[in-house]
Amino acid sequence: MSESSGRFRAVRELFLELSELDTGERGARISALAETDAELAHEVESLFGAERAAGSFLDGPAGDFAPEVVRGWLASEGAEAASAVGRVIGAWRIVAPLGKGGMGEVFVAERVDGRYEQRSALKLLKRGMDSREIVRRFLRERQILARLTHPGIARLLDGGESDDGRPFLVLELVEGETITEHARRSGASVEARLRLLVEACEAVESAHQKLVVHRDLKPSNVLVESSSGRVKLLDFGIAKLLSAGEGTELQLTRTGSSVMTPAYAAPEQILGEPATTATDVYALGVLLYELLAGRLPHRRTATSAAGLAEELQKDSVTRPSRVAAESGDGKLARMLAGDLDTIVLKALARESERRYPTVAALADDLRRHLEARPVLARADSTLYRARKFVGRHRGAVAASALAVVALVLGLAAALFQAARADREATGARREAARAERVRQFVTSIFEVSDPVRARGETVSAKNLLDQGAQRVEQELATDPDLRAEMQHLLAGLYRKLGDLDAARQLAESALALRSELSGAESSSAANSEWLLGWVLANQGQFAPARERLEHAIAVLDRVEGPESLAAADAREPLMEVLFGAEGPAATLAVVERRLATYRHVLGERDVRTAIALSDLGVVLNELERSPEAESAYRQSMAVLDTALPGDDPRAAYPHSNLADLLTETGRAAEAETEVRKAIAIRTRALGPAHPESLASGGLLTQVLLQLDRLDEAEANARELLVRDQGRDRFATTQLRAGLGQVLLRAERFAEALPLFEQAIAERRGMIPDAHVLVFAVRINRARALVGLGRKGEARAELQGMLPGLEAKGAEGASYLAHAREILALIDAG
Repeated sequence: MSESSGRFRAVRELFLELSELDTGERGARISALAETDAELAHEVESLFGAERAAGSFLDGPAGDFAPEVVRGWLASEGAEAASAVGRVIGAWRIVAPLGKGGMGEVFVAERVDGRYEQRSALKLLKRGMDSREIVRRFLRERQILARLTHPGIARLLDGGESDDGRPFLVLELVEGETITEHARRSGASVEARLRLLVEACEAVESAHQKLVVHRDLKPSNVLVESSSGRVKLLDFGIAKLLSAGEGTELQLTRTGSSVMTPAYAAPEQILGEPATTATDVYALGVLLYELLAGRLPHRRTATSAAGLAEELQKDSVTRPSRVAAESGDGKLARMLAGDLDTIVLKALARESERRYPTVAALADDLRRHLEARPVLARADSTLYRARKFVGRHRGAVAASALAVVALVLGLAAALFQAARADREATGARREAARAERVRQFVTSIFEVSDPVRARGETVSAKNLLDQGAQRVEQELATDPDLRAEMQHLLAGLYRKLGDLDAARQLAESALALRSELSGAESSSAANSEWLLGWVLANQGQFAPARERLEHAIAVLDRVEGPESLAAADAREPLMEVLFGAEGPAATLAVVERRLATYRHVLGERDVRTAIALSDLGVVLNELERSPEAESAYRQSMAVLDTALPGDDPRAAYPHSNLADLLTETGRAAEAETEVRKAIAIRTRALGPAHPESLASGGLLTQVLLQLDRLDEAEANARELLVRDQGRDRFATTQLRAGLGQVLLRAERFAEALPLFEQAIAERRGMIPDAHVLVFAVRINRARALVGLGRKGEARAELQGMLPGLEAKGAEGASYLAHAREILALIDAG
């Protein structure tokens, strides 16, 4: 291997990079490298072996552990460093070597001009590194440090030029260990680790306020001082002055100049894009991940910019809590699940605009967690709930019914007439039996018209149900018991078809009749009362809905006992009301009680039990108990996939919900598998244009976005809009906004803008202007405006939203953070 060879350069660059990591991190990187390039890993390890054999490569030759040319290089580096000891540079005498970097060597130095005693860290530009660019960068570091004054940043003491013309700078000497090594060695608690990172954030934020981006935050540059236990930030060698013009910006993201540490580099650095304050947010996110999970969030082993870019495309960050769970530390997994997972993943978002808008915002969320206050990084729960919980009933709301309903109504009328004639001929006993047969027959036929079972067939159900309701009134006027039964059945069908006014009228009538016939505290009246409560909930009248549901459940529990299946069924709409009104914590007991009843009465393999398990998963996931939620989803699908035919839409519920969870946890490749299963089931069962099929397709768009497969995401989003028949207006606007997101990510701002504007107009026609889902699209519109250079319009739009978002409290917190993030970017640029 010649010194001029590319292989040698790769080995040398990796050695320089890894030499700045502590032993544990270095070993992990070399092990990961060995899986892709065992020879390169061996050569790099041989350098460290040579270094260890000599005690330090600064003290002597490397010996026989490395190839000849490497031994020569190590020996020359060590000889020069050793010869510097005792040398006087400016007012400072070099005492001992301290470390090295890509362009400079660092020594312990002491002041010798007699003015006062002081020990420091002296950084001297290496010989052979005196190109115009490197010298300019070194001098710029000195300029940057001169403007930074913060107790968490090692301060600049002196600077100048040595007698051989090499620039130097003198820094406060920090005696300590890296932040990660300190946490490991001391066995620091999660709380202590978070406080250390908050201190690091405070120092970085101070630099940002002076318009300085560090760009190389990593453990070796974030030390914990031995004497005080405080964090100290070092090495601004590749920092960027935000006030510098584009013409003065150095191309510092290439790996060949060893000015970037890939393991901690933000995606924009790897791709050669401009660095911003979000670049430091990302690096702090890597440090936070490492402090909590004990390893890096990704495996970057490539040695070229192209290789790193390729690895970047495959990056998928596993939640820290999952890492802990996989290692067998259940206690740590529970501590990390929830807010901390969310904070870490937000800081590590691949797109800079999705990260925290400032380092101060990251620190603030960490403080909020430490103080047991709600963090701002949590995903909005309104959209989440609509999509994952109440959403599993939406297919029935907009579904088509069966052509057979017409036949049912005709048969029903005929049979009612036959029953009437039969009554006259055969007396009361035959009359009762015949009426019961009629009721059972008509009930069974109407049950077939349940749109969830309709398999997507298209008929005009509304008019047919209207005729059915009219015939019930005409034909059963003298049979109140059967009349109440039919009104109850029709009310349920109207609710599923979305005609809530008709559903409410029939449910109220059925309840009144049953209360009159059997008493208000009877089980028959209670069944109609909880159906009425469900209709009221669908109409958004949550308080009266809750009152009806809770009363009906109390009656059923009292009359039928604690294992009443009717009471368990009634808990389904109650949990939806509670989930939307008070959140998952208030819902959990209801969901668990419903599931327990189904398990005890119906068994583990029953379909209703399995669906209840999927519902439990939704609540657990909202409570940030993701591992338990995932387990519930998988148990649910294990039953439904075998118990239901392949064209039953209920089998799609756990697959869809699991896909959501996997997407949120950064496991997009797994999410794609599950969402495609949900799409296949719903397409077979309901057809490709059914709202549930389209909703699953919309989730696939989001998964493809997370995988950065933009062409596929765009094709999928456009196909969904073509398939959409406008039967569900909310679904239509969701699909339109989804395509806008794809175009926004692709920086096709002019195409994205009109989609967002149309979606805003559509949503305002369906939900209040102050609804968070309207704000969500308005924020994306503002992003498109920024991309088009219309920053003034974007600023006005965002500032106009702030009061409304602030008024929404926790519900609007994440959107408020996004709005402020964009405003900060506008102000910075």
